[in-house]
Amino acid sequence: STTALGVQRLGMEIAQSLGFWLFVPALVALGLASLCGTSGRASLITWSRRLFGLALFARLALPAAGWIDSLVADRFLEPGYQKAAAAVAATTESIERTEAADANRPWWERYNPVDAIGDRAEKLYGQLAAVGESIVNLAIYFTVSTILLPLGTLWLLSRLTAAFFSGRSAATPSP
Repeated sequence: STTALGVQRLGMEIAQSLGFWLFVPALVALGLASLCGTSGRASLITWSRRLFGLALFARLALPAAGWIDSLVADRFLEPGYQKAAAAVAATTESIERTEAADANRPWWERYNPVDAIGDRAEKLYGQLAAVGESIVNLAIYFTVSTILLPLGTLWLLSRLTAAFFSGRSAATPSP
């Protein structure tokens, strides 16, 4: 999750540092289209639209993806995360209480092999089994929120940007 957040932050810093300079090639292509004759104008206008779409995607896609990801995570993933985190915390506290109760006993009773195999081991096993599903849910939450959701959102935004700025008109069918 740290790597995914680092990559997102780096991408936003790069896009922010480039600023509006990303739009210069699109404006140059549009300016050249106005100077050219009819033969090259359509091609330059198409290139201008594509470059503008690419610049807009580079400037806005990562912040928009982060915003969309946080909305989806807060709305759909957060309740399950809170429940799983609470279960793990409760189990940790329970294990600590069990260990603290054993600390008050003399050492020969704490390390008695019969007790280690019996009640104490069953208690610890039961507590760990109860938290297993919560740990799996936390792993799923982190995988979805830090890998799948950002990549899926960026892919969707790239497809929408490509469709919008491709230069094809709705009346012209694609080959």
